[in-house]
Amino acid sequence: MSKFLFIRSTNLETRWPFVPERVVCRLQEIGEFVVVNNDDPSPISVQMDLSDIDGVIVWDGGPQLTDACIEAAPRLKMVGAVTDNAGMGLPVEALFTRDVAIIDGTRGWAQSVAELGLGLALSALRRLPWWHQRMRSEAPETVWQYEADQYCDDSRFVNGTLGSKQVGIVGLGQIGRRVAAWCDALGATVWGYDPFISKEAVRACGASPSDLDTLVDTVDLLFITVPPTPSADKIVSRDRVYRLRNGAIVVVV
Repeated sequence: MSKFLFIRSTNLETRWPFVPERVVCRLQEIGEFVVVNNDDPSPISVQMDLSDIDGVIVWDGGPQLTDACIEAAPRLKMVGAVTDNAGMGLPVEALFTRDVAIIDGTRGWAQSVAELGLGLALSALRRLPWWHQRMRSEAPETVWQYEADQYCDDSRFVNGTLGSKQVGIVGLGQIGRRVAAWCDALGATVWGYDPFISKEAVRACGASPSDLDTLVDTVDLLFITVPPTPSADKIVSRDRVYRLRNGAIVVVV
């Protein structure tokens, strides 16, 4: 029977209600398990013997999982964690070298984050926060006086309906693909850039493949949906920002 280690912080219930209970219930179904519930940041291999551990689940802080921990766990076959799609906090190279599977639970909240990104874009197009504040603070006889063809529009910025826009998405992972599909469904012309997936995969989520410079030169609304990895650092440089059309909207998810 496999044996699992669940590493967690003491305040996990506060930040993630129900998660600890459900993880434990699932582990009870599939094998033996040990729960380490403390906030000691020292490597878990210093705190306990890992020689009989087959799988590790790391959630929300607690003891660290280091290269030395992987070496001390000869039976280790998998590590599950929430890592922001970037392996943050995990000894990724040591796991790759040992051919240990990494299961990234970050995808579990991709739908929620993608919806937030789309909501921010719609709010920016129609200036919803600004109008909300104006309706709260101004007199009724002045609040409806505005210079625009449509309610909430501002000619200084990209505005109006999403369906009439050229939309660019940099990064077509679990979040970017959802945003692309929704923008396509709303009638926008969607362009996608992701050097790690095929052009067929880009088209499958409702976007047309594009190189990054052409995308930046073309779009009215730009979504940046890439994880904070070294390869993504400054992917949209100062030069590319200045090449965006005047009044363009940028949503960083």
